[in-house]
Amino acid sequence: MDNPDLIDNQRMLETLMSNLPGMVYRCQNDPEWTVQYASEGTYALTGYRPRDLIGNRNIAYAQIVHPDDRQFVWEKIQEAIKHYSPYALVYRIIDASNIEKWVWEKGRGIFDENDRLLFLEGFIMDITEQKKAEESLSAINTRLKVLINATPDMILFKDAENRWMEANAASLALFELDKVDYRGKTNAELARLTNPIYKPALEKCHISDETAWKSKKIGRGEEVIPQPDGKPKIFDVLKAPIINADGEREGLVVFGRDISEQKKAQEELRISEQTYQGILGSVTEAVYIQDENGVFLDINHAAEKLYGYDRAEVVGKTPLFLSAPGKNDFDRLRELIQKAYEGQPQRFEFWGKKKNGETFPKEVSVSQGWYFGKKAIIAVARDITGRKRAERALKKRLEELEAFSLIDRTISSSFDLKTTFEVLLKQAIAKLGVDAAAIALFDPDLQSLKYTAAQGFYTSNLENITVRPGQGLPGKAMLERQLVSVVGKQELYNDKWFAKLWLGEDFQSYYGIPLVAKGQVKGVLEVFDRSELSANPDWLNFFETISNQTAIAIDNTGMFERLQHANMELALAYDATIEGWAHALELREGESPGHITRIIDLTIELAQALGLPSSDMISLRRGVLLHDIGKMGIPDKILLKKGLLTRAERKIIEQHPSIAHNLLARIDYLKHSINIPLYHHEKWDGSGYPEGLSGRQIPYHARIFAVIDVWDALTNDRPHRKAWSREEALNHIREQSGKHFDPQIAEAFLKLMND
Repeated sequence: MDNPDLIDNQRMLETLMSNLPGMVYRCQNDPEWTVQYASEGTYALTGYRPRDLIGNRNIAYAQIVHPDDRQFVWEKIQEAIKHYSPYALVYRIIDASNIEKWVWEKGRGIFDENDRLLFLEGFIMDITEQKKAEESLSAINTRLKVLINATPDMILFKDAENRWMEANAASLALFELDKVDYRGKTNAELARLTNPIYKPALEKCHISDETAWKSKKIGRGEEVIPQPDGKPKIFDVLKAPIINADGEREGLVVFGRDISEQKKAQEELRISEQTYQGILGSVTEAVYIQDENGVFLDINHAAEKLYGYDRAEVVGKTPLFLSAPGKNDFDRLRELIQKAYEGQPQRFEFWGKKKNGETFPKEVSVSQGWYFGKKAIIAVARDITGRKRAERALKKRLEELEAFSLIDRTISSSFDLKTTFEVLLKQAIAKLGVDAAAIALFDPDLQSLKYTAAQGFYTSNLENITVRPGQGLPGKAMLERQLVSVVGKQELYNDKWFAKLWLGEDFQSYYGIPLVAKGQVKGVLEVFDRSELSANPDWLNFFETISNQTAIAIDNTGMFERLQHANMELALAYDATIEGWAHALELREGESPGHITRIIDLTIELAQALGLPSSDMISLRRGVLLHDIGKMGIPDKILLKKGLLTRAERKIIEQHPSIAHNLLARIDYLKHSINIPLYHHEKWDGSGYPEGLSGRQIPYHARIFAVIDVWDALTNDRPHRKAWSREEALNHIREQSGKHFDPQIAEAFLKLMND
């Protein structure tokens, strides 16, 4: 009698191979690669039926191989046979429609006990799309491979000797085999190539492998995998042995899922022991098998749980049965299903309806597959309600952060409360979802609140309204220093003060919060809505935060205004001191009356004619006031001498710019004014003092003042000479252009004096 287990496994093998998106083959090692067996996937791959290839009935497989690749393929296979090793190749074929495709082939020679080659066995799959997209897939490139590598579950394939053939990333990471050439090695060999802590687990895995082989059935059990951190992981492991037609070992498929956390929270999941349902049921996502028209052929347990329907209630129905009414585009859905059926994987979102009537969003991935020898569509779906909820929450939080950021930038960049309040109220209305908002500031002199800014109201007379502490809802919020809220039109307008103030606004909700900064109430922020507003904790938190920012803005503006006033008073005091120094020096030298005023006015006039910005005028004025401050260090007998100075006396006089620098350099307030006292005696041609600078080395302010200083000296009496005439002085300025003076500045001065 036939062995039922063998028949069951043979059927399982046939089903598995039929569902593989490629060609499983057995062939002779001759130049034609005469095919002895070909799976149903041959037609999808080559366009030829298996019967067309078997025995080279209508065409030999060698004729399908691209002419440019035949020799390469032949040599690689022969080399592998020579070394009794498997071979893996990538090459091109020409299918029945004369379309060039890239394929990946993996196979091996089958030898008898005398090492004589009997035939070749292997698997060929279409990798055209992967090749075009230049995806770096270097292993078995099937849709199953893509699926299992994307899952955190452990999935691996072993040969008849329990040697690892293919493993997904999760399997390799679990045993720290990511950088190890694992293929063709047993558990014991791999244990020597990784962390020693995995050795006991790998040995136990080998024992459970053998148990699966002996049972010739899918086996399931728990395996404990130690971890470097000392916290072992528990895996729910499913092992499916593949037995060939002769009852011999062919391969072993291993699925493993980390259930460490689940073990703490729930009972072990019960998975069907049937071959197909066992594998399908091990996938956590909802899986649906559909035909070309989208009709459900099968679903897994996760799909039953997701929708609340039993498998029997769903099979035979279309997606319309599970669709939320009015939320899905079925024309588009049919188009996507057809593309998937034709071999183009698709991903989309679908709104489902559970048996209990609840609707929810899910993400669906559909791709081509096989179902008991027939082409079908494999759909994998997951409930994304949590993700959508998180996305909405994140979007709302980002909008709030953007609002806070905008408010912060407004506060930090402007001390204009009107501008700041405009931004604050606009953001409050938009992000809190209310109809109107207002800010009332507390006037300590009047001991009352006065509305300063408002948006969203029908009326526009708020600026004339004042509120005493304790009066109405805003007065209550201020007096009690806490949030005041009233929801309900009747209750709101029962408040006489509110009814009088907001008559005609038709408000149904009110929230007012005191604006407190540094322990002092600065005012009240109010929001109004014309519907009954239900405030949740997030809403209240945003309201409180925006009120804090409003209070900070008010406090910052007050501090800024006080600081501005103090700085202005200090600047005036500094300037008065500087003017005092200048007038004292003027009296000491016996300068003509109005000397300082004349040279300041003329210097600023020339600077403006030269296009200097108004921001330079303060430092320019102070520099002129202090231009001769260094002469305070020159003895009176030299400074006030009536006759000509000796060379030695001239040297002493020429020290006054350096003396000025020593006096002023440590005064940070005058750092932008020091260039005139230090450099106004430098000359364009480099013959000046104290440093002999020339041309543009001389600071611009000093070059401007040099012209004015000489002009004033020439046109006013000095102890040793009388004043020059206007024309004589102008001729001197003209002659010294390019020598003593910057030519451009001299020209501007002459033009100024002639206008």
